[in-house]
Amino acid sequence: MKLARRALDLSLLAVVAATAAHGQLAQWAKPDDPTAKFIIDSERQWAEAACTHGHIAQNILADDFLGTSPEGSRFTKA
Repeated sequence: MKLARRALDLSLLAVVAATAAHGQLAQWAKPDDPTAKFIIDSERQWAEAACTHGHIAQNILADDFLGTSPEGSRFTKA
């Protein structure tokens, strides 16, 4: 009885491990994908914002955004 239970447990473990290992396959976005273009452009604007004083945060952060600074204080999008 214990041997049958152990075999069942090992079988279930193998199935779960195989399913989890498969996961989701990564793939590059198509060059004309509008979502990918938006994300790449937003990342560029975010990186440049310190120098250009751009207001990219107004475009990419949700209206109800809440952030936490490294010191622990909270802040909003405004």
